[in-house]
Amino acid sequence: MEKELSLATGHSFDASEFKFRREQTLALSAVNGSDVFAELAALHSRLSQEFFPGGIRALESWANGDSQFHFVSKSPDSIIDKLYRLNILENEYYADGNPPRWRDLSQLVDSREAGTHTREEWITTETYNLAIDDLVRSKFVVPFMDQVAAVSDEIVEILSSSGVPHYKRYHAKDSGYHARHVYGVVEIPIGSGSARKITVEIKVLTKMQDLLGEITHSMYEAQRAGVTSMRKKRTIAWETDRPEFWASYTSHAAHLVEAEIVRLRDQVSSLGIARMDGGNNAES
Repeated sequence: MEKELSLATGHSFDASEFKFRREQTLALSAVNGSDVFAELAALHSRLSQEFFPGGIRALESWANGDSQFHFVSKSPDSIIDKLYRLNILENEYYADGNPPRWRDLSQLVDSREAGTHTREEWITTETYNLAIDDLVRSKFVVPFMDQVAAVSDEIVEILSSSGVPHYKRYHAKDSGYHARHVYGVVEIPIGSGSARKITVEIKVLTKMQDLLGEITHSMYEAQRAGVTSMRKKRTIAWETDRPEFWASYTSHAAHLVEAEIVRLRDQVSSLGIARMDGGNNAES
């Protein structure tokens, strides 16, 4: 993959693993030591101690069981994979030997600017930080779908009050993935008095969407690696023998069920009957 990238872009990726690993370590350290991290961690802690009626905690653990707020960094292999997709697989101009057109994420401060600040050049080890939006990332996992907007708004407020340029996106993909992502643009030191801008991603999604995302992650990796073909929505809608069908329509169905759960929660709450057992018993 590195060789094909080098041939396509005219830029050497031979020493990219060391460079990416070093800069990702610096980025993670800088983000974890920032004032914004402290504010986000405080929000996470507060939500972890809040409960809905019935003893339902306002914040869930990640699908892998992690319950403490933390950021993780993208691996060198994942960065190369992303650059391969951006430069070659998803580049509609590649067949003519031309570089991709992409957004300079460091210049975005509002999701309405998504069509502006475009660059027409190969994405290399010198510009990857301007094109990849999840080099450092975290997430807030919530029990109810209406919390997705509410919690992401609180995250936006933290970034705004901290003076961090940011933008946000709702995700409602054909694959069934539903979430809201908030992005903050921060500078990280890389040594010798130099700094680079990176985009930090914070996902807000429900427990069900987090679980389904983890289950289907390897399937989409296989697609990107060419192990299995990518299918269009209109095609996959009839191919019930493929996991992509079940991933997409299970996720869409789950989103509908989650909306019904919110409606049920509100209807029960309107009765004004408080449970006395704190929600510890499965039966009343």
